[in-house]
Amino acid sequence: MLNYRALNSPEVNPRIELFCVGDDWQAINGFAGSDLRFFERFDEYVGRSRRLYISTNYRSAKSIVTVGNALMNGLGKPAVAYKESPGAVLLSDADRFRPSLIEQQRHQGDIITPMVSRIAKSVLAAGSESYRRILVTGGVRRRLEFAV
Repeated sequence: MLNYRALNSPEVNPRIELFCVGDDWQAINGFAGSDLRFFERFDEYVGRSRRLYISTNYRSAKSIVTVGNALMNGLGKPAVAYKESPGAVLLSDADRFRPSLIEQQRHQGDIITPMVSRIAKSVLAAGSESYRRILVTGGVRRRLEFAV
């Protein structure tokens, strides 16, 4: 809010051009006072503007991008994978996961830790290069249907 007030002060040079870079899917700075509405309604706050999309994902394999697009379906422009490698995805449904008795004792009230631990152990035991990274995502309560 402080930066917005500074932009609208009478001392601001009208010839200054301003740009905003961000990702509303990763709006994680609320703790620091950021407010997503300034990003979403940028032109309402600073005047005429245009929006450019950077939708190419240079980091992840195609299968990871496909899963991300399925999770975020309808919430923005889908990403496109830059990498041609297919990668690999393991899906685990926390609603169906049942921790063992030992896991329940070690991680009381926590099913995520034993679930991720089991996935990591099986990946490491397989020794596959396809599974060098593990991504855990949650909070989406919809069924994902896609071909990987």
